Amino acid sequence: MRGYARWLNSPAERSTMGHLADAVRTGGPVFEAVHGVPAWTYMREHPESADLFDQGMTDISSQITRPIVQDYDFTDSRLLIDVGGGKGRLLSLILENHPHLRGVLYDRPEVTRDALPALTTGTLAERCRIEGGDFLTSVPTGGDTYLIASVIHNWNDEDSIRILTHCRHAMAPQGRVLLAEVLMPEEPAPARTAKFMDLSMLVHCDGEQRTPAHLTELLHHSGLRLNRIVPGDVVSIVEAVAA
Repeated sequence: MRGYARWLNSPAERSTMGHLADAVRTGGPVFEAVHGVPAWTYMREHPESADLFDQGMTDISSQITRPIVQDYDFTDSRLLIDVGGGKGRLLSLILENHPHLRGVLYDRPEVTRDALPALTTGTLAERCRIEGGDFLTSVPTGGDTYLIASVIHNWNDEDSIRILTHCRHAMAPQGRVLLAEVLMPEEPAPARTAKFMDLSMLVHCDGEQRTPAHLTELLHHSGLRLNRIVPGDVVSIVEAVAA
C-alpha cells in the first residue's frame, strides 16, 4: 500500500480532494478548476505526479483485483489484451496462474516503458507483448479476451462507449470483453468502497462507479451484450460478448 499512501498524501491529490464539497454541490469534477487543466492532461504535464499516481494505482489495484486470477475461468482464452493495464501487475499475475495464456499489455507509452521486469526480461516475457497507445483511439487487434480492469470508472459514458466499441471491433470472432469493476448496488445499500470510489471519480475526472444496469446500457451502445457477472468480494467481473 506504500504507493497508494504516497499518492493520497501528494500535493496534487490533497488539493483536489479538499474541494470535494464543491464537486458534490455541482455534480461535476473540480480537478480542472483547481489545477487549470483536466486530470489526464495534468498527469502528462507533471511526470512526477503521474509517477506517484501510477505507483498508487498499481498498489491498490493489486489489492482489489487479485481475486480475478482465482475467480474467473480463463481456460478458453488464448490471447488476453490488458487494456489500460498500467505497469502490468495484474497481467503478470494472470499469466503466472494460467500458463497456456499469452498476453498484451496496452497503455500509454510513458506507462508501459516502465512495465514490470517480469514481463520484459523474466520467464513471462516470451508470452507477453507490450504496446503503447491510446485506448480512446484504438486497441490492439486479434485478442479473444479484452480485460479492462478499473478503467471504465475513470471515464464518462461517451468515452466509456468509445473504449468499449474499440474493443468490440478489435476482438476476434467469439471474443469477449471483461470489465473488472467495483459495482454500485442497484438499490440503496451499504457499499463503502464503491461509494468512496464514486466520490473520488466525481472529484477527479467525471467518471463514476456504475450499477450493473448502467454497465449493461453502455455495452448495448458499444455493440456488446452482457453475458454474465462473476461476483467478487470487492471487484466483480462483467463479461460481455458481441451483440
